[in-house]
Amino acid sequence: MPDGANQFSVRVSDPPAGPVGGVGGGPLRLLMRLAPTGFGHVHGPLVMALQLALAKAGQAIDPDGDFGKLTTTALERWQAANGLPQTDSIDTDQWQRLTGLRSPSIFDLCLNLTSDFEGTSFDRVVGNFDGAGLTFGLIGFTLANGELKRLLTAIEALKPGIVADAFGALYTELMSTLDLPKVSDRVS
Repeated sequence: MPDGANQFSVRVSDPPAGPVGGVGGGPLRLLMRLAPTGFGHVHGPLVMALQLALAKAGQAIDPDGDFGKLTTTALERWQAANGLPQTDSIDTDQWQRLTGLRSPSIFDLCLNLTSDFEGTSFDRVVGNFDGAGLTFGLIGFTLANGELKRLLTAIEALKPGIVADAFGALYTELMSTLDLPKVSDRVS
């Protein structure tokens, strides 16, 4: 594998032939599994949801969003406690049983893969990776196009003072930057 290349182990498999079904009679799908040695682990919001469900189910795990050995060890303990084969993977039936949530859709899986590829999990502001100055969130609220200003203004209107509290000593600098008329000045 070339340096810097990523491999992901989110897999959506074809349903097996025959009358095998998941919760609600739908086909079982493999959702996630431990990546083979030398491949990157799956990261992102779906992994975090799995880890939080494992913790809630009494498994000792510190959720970090990484589907690595710590996650598979906790998953295997949960599988054993529930009379299931111990594997380094989770399928749709197990997901629904453990989390109480519907199985992730193809869209959810693709979104998780995208957040993993971008390295953000869509849960933080990231730097100028796309030439937009700052980008935040799934939709990509940006500094360059003014979405961050509109978002923060709407938040402030709903709960006055919360933006200042969140940014503390940097609040004045943030607001001054958001108010600059030229995109080049905002993102420089």
